[in-house]
Amino acid sequence: KAVARAAGRPDEGIEGFLQLMRLLPQASGGTTPLDRQADANAAAVTTHVRRCALGNAVELAGQVAWQTLSDALRAREVLADEIERQADETDADAVYVALGALRAVLTASVPPPDQDLPDLRTITLSQSVPSLVLAYELYDQASRGAEIVARNRIRHPGFVPAATALQVLQDVE
Repeated sequence: KAVARAAGRPDEGIEGFLQLMRLLPQASGGTTPLDRQADANAAAVTTHVRRCALGNAVELAGQVAWQTLSDALRAREVLADEIERQADETDADAVYVALGALRAVLTASVPPPDQDLPDLRTITLSQSVPSLVLAYELYDQASRGAEIVARNRIRHPGFVPAATALQVLQDVE
């Protein structure tokens, strides 16, 4: 939970948990019974941390205010892949069943069923224009220029580049 609080935003917390899910146990490489037990303990602790991170990431994913359907579905896919990876690694039936239940929670909550999220479409400009002009042309709201700049990581809002695929919201009210 401290990871989520430290991130500040739920979507950034998910990324922190994904980093924890990539942890690998550090083996001592020794051959004594004590070394082998230490290696087994390190593997067990790492597995536990990865599973806790996965559960917390799924919980956070249900709390994110997703901007687009594509963002939500991409996050769901990443987390579902991790659930599958962890399910493949376990021999314990109870853990496998719990991971299946976690997948069901993820599928039911991301994207939130009570929200009608807009989707993205790709456009390519024939000439460079300021983001304010593009926002006005697309949405009749010049104030949405910052959204276009942020989504596409445009360096300068005064010059949205031509001949570059841009992601913009499709269904906006």
